[in-house]
Amino acid sequence: MNYDPNLSIEIEHDIAEVGGSFVCTVRRSPTDGETNAKTVGQVRAVQIALVMTTEGRGDVDSERIGENSLPVDEYGMADGVVNLAVPTDAPVSYDGALIRVVYRIEARTDIRLGRDQQSSAEVLVVPVGGAGVYRSAHPLP
Repeated sequence: MNYDPNLSIEIEHDIAEVGGSFVCTVRRSPTDGETNAKTVGQVRAVQIALVMTTEGRGDVDSERIGENSLPVDEYGMADGVVNLAVPTDAPVSYDGALIRVVYRIEARTDIRLGRDQQSSAEVLVVPVGGAGVYRSAHPLP
């Protein structure tokens, strides 16, 4: 996937408790000044998702936990605040010898008849009451 240089995402906190949420401010502001009324290459939306990936000996699995879409205007610009909830039954981030549970926030610029552009940032999901305690995935070093 390609990277969208016109897209910026600010994550309020990169640590959230189970049952909490990640708050992201998303802005897409192209500087070319051209309209977005193209048949090929038209930016249709900016999609933001919280993705959980498990990695272990042999198996890798991925699940999109929450997803929001921001519409774009006639110039391909988007601006908004997105709230990505962490379910109460979600596993915490874990980095063990046999398995890893990794969370990331993905932002994808949806382009009509073109290659979508994507960016991502790793975030940490911790147990309730662990926001001020955890700085890395469980188990703690």
